[in-house]
Amino acid sequence: MVKHLAAVYYSHFYFSSQAGQLRLTLSTYAPLALRDLVQDVLGPDPDQALLSCLYECLCTLAGEEALVDPEDCPDDLYHTVKDYLESLAPRL
Repeated sequence: MVKHLAAVYYSHFYFSSQAGQLRLTLSTYAPLALRDLVQDVLGPDPDQALLSCLYECLCTLAGEEALVDPEDCPDDLYHTVKDYLESLAPRL
């Protein structure tokens, strides 16, 4: 269930180019539970680095390859996201 949920969630992130910089954006159609995850885990206004790390975690949990170097992410973020998704699974 976590793998499926992670795959659904990471599909709501989009890459765009802004002033020559690659930006990661959460879709306006992202499920409320994903928006809650972003706010609960990263805070109300996460920077690009943390948003990229969340994307990396979701891709990894879904069994997909991500574009972000995992060494640039906080050590405990992967487990925090995994635990968060596991807590959602029984309610879905």
